[in-house]
Amino acid sequence: MGTLAISGIPPFSGFFSKDEILSRVFSHSPTVWLILQASSLITVFYMFRLLYLVFFNDFRGSDRVREHIHESPPVITIPLVILATLAAAAGLLGLPSLLGKNWIEGWLQPVINNADGEQASHQLEIILMAIAAGGAALTILFARSLYIAKKQLPEESEKEMSGISLLAYNKFYADEFYDALVKRPINQLSSAAYRFIDRGLLDGMVNGAGNLSVLMAGILRRTQQGNAGLYIFAMALGVIALLMIQWLTR
Repeated sequence: MGTLAISGIPPFSGFFSKDEILSRVFSHSPTVWLILQASSLITVFYMFRLLYLVFFNDFRGSDRVREHIHESPPVITIPLVILATLAAAAGLLGLPSLLGKNWIEGWLQPVINNADGEQASHQLEIILMAIAAGGAALTILFARSLYIAKKQLPEESEKEMSGISLLAYNKFYADEFYDALVKRPINQLSSAAYRFIDRGLLDGMVNGAGNLSVLMAGILRRTQQGNAGLYIFAMALGVIALLMIQWLTR
């Protein structure tokens, strides 16, 4: 039921929510509508691919995994039942004007009261809904022909893939691009800042002040040894120095 809803199959909730979005998009840009419609069909395909491979094909796991397979406990089953009920019936609250009343259409009206809106004609709504439902049905049949009729399994390694399959398997190399353009430069910049600013400048200032204090303390400590003769000698040198300064500045 969740697969039917997220795939936008009527009369499940996903169909009406998707139809509402695509209908409003079409009124502004048919090109963007076409892109989103194609994306929704890709969603239909991979959702039914998942459904067929998991629930309608032979078990491909090990015996050890098979022993641990069990029904979900109530703490999981009950939320799933609630979600399934909403997936089946919640769409009836947002019917298009062609089919009935939209109970939630004005929910955000106090927030966007002055926003401009456009209402598609009933004929256009029928055409768009037919395209969405028909495209989803054909996509489901295509997925079924691959994974049920032919029992085609996903390639087990990259060596068996080519073309778009290899690109999709590697997520169109988005991680590699992100790593090269964002992650590595930021890591290198952070390492350089750590070495030169944190360790070199900041630690150098803090440690330098501490080392200077230790050095001065060591020098001054040598003059404080409790030797009265040394103190008298230092006082005599001080007096002589003051007399010389006074004589030189006259």
